[in-house]
Amino acid sequence: MFDFKSRRTKLLSKIGNNAAIVTSNNLKQRSNDTEFSFRQSSNFYYLTGHLEDNAILLLTPNSKDKTHLFVQKKDPFLELWNGKRLGIDQAKVKYSIDCVYDIDDFSKLYQELIINHDSLYVELETKFWKRGDVLKGFKDLLNKRIKAGKFAPRNLLNITPLIQELRAYKSQEEIETMKHALKITNKAHRMAMAYTKDGVYEYQIQGMLELVCKLNDNCPMAYGSIVASGNNANILHYVENNTKVKNGDLLLIDAGCEYNLYASDITRTFPVSGKYEGEAKALYEMVLDVQRSDIESIAPGLTLNEITEKSAEKLLDGLLSLKVLTGSKEEHIEKKSSRKYFPHGLGHWLGLDVHDQNPYTDSSGELIKFQKGMVITIEPGIYIPEDDLSVDEKWRGIGIRIEDNILITDNGFENLSNHIPKEVVDVEEACSKDWRSFLD
Repeated sequence: MFDFKSRRTKLLSKIGNNAAIVTSNNLKQRSNDTEFSFRQSSNFYYLTGHLEDNAILLLTPNSKDKTHLFVQKKDPFLELWNGKRLGIDQAKVKYSIDCVYDIDDFSKLYQELIINHDSLYVELETKFWKRGDVLKGFKDLLNKRIKAGKFAPRNLLNITPLIQELRAYKSQEEIETMKHALKITNKAHRMAMAYTKDGVYEYQIQGMLELVCKLNDNCPMAYGSIVASGNNANILHYVENNTKVKNGDLLLIDAGCEYNLYASDITRTFPVSGKYEGEAKALYEMVLDVQRSDIESIAPGLTLNEITEKSAEKLLDGLLSLKVLTGSKEEHIEKKSSRKYFPHGLGHWLGLDVHDQNPYTDSSGELIKFQKGMVITIEPGIYIPEDDLSVDEKWRGIGIRIEDNILITDNGFENLSNHIPKEVVDVEEACSKDWRSFLD
């Protein structure tokens, strides 16, 4: 399993003479006395492994005891209603934390624990740092410092970028976890390809895909599934999934499960009929060629922006070659035509979050270069809305995206999702399978 203690040690070395607070997610009300399914804060999980709400990690590098975890105590009555809690004693053993306390004691203890530290790190981007007890306690310490000269933190600093820097590099255990998520996602996409036929609804395909994820290690989805047929694929974040699919259309599915909170993120586009034909096939093969080229170009030392610019140019070349666009390449570069039909980025970081908030620039504003252990997505696409009168009617209403998950290695890359069908012959074969076989 993951070495949470080592992660905390690395973070302690980054924060210098400053204390740090990282909080769990809390339950979110859905309706009256019911809540949404709980999902732990990625930063908090990364440092602790603790999966319960209402918990806080406090780091104090200038103290004898440097790691402090505040959790909910055991409570038989509340556990009867809401499930078992780990409790204080078990948390100390399980997580190798120096000190574990009752979360109800946080307000009175944390002020003393952060004495003798220069500043206090919190997660400024989230609402959780706004806990009243944190702000009141910090203000009280400032007042004490002013009145009595007590050595207490003077400033609030942002801990998030320091955690993001750690999360950008995946350990072998993290990589294996992501591979397992992709193994299940592969099976789910294959189910969708096999199940899809003329007359079923997008939400039925979504349901079958997500069923496979639940049947395999009870995996939740890493994000809301996009199941977009025909012109719906030209809505980048289409989530209604309520249209009846029909032969002659392509179906774009952007969906992936998470395993032990680590995400997969896969997009495949395939024909409802099971056979690529005509303009849809030509456009699909063009995007696929570009994606292959994008992936093959990946190497340490490059930036995502460099690959994105080249990908946009190759997509433009493809549109001109197919005569989707007419005129000169220079004219379309000036008009930024490729960005009209490829409006999103080529990829993003991937890890505990489907859009991992790892830094894209360093402290000096320079673009982050690929390094061993980073994981990204590569997802070129072409989107031609059905109301785009500037292109021939035969191309309208086609939306295509192909997305894989890529690990940066010593000398190049590893495509972690290469086993999920995307070549024409492989997709058509997957579409011909019996969907019932994926329920075994």
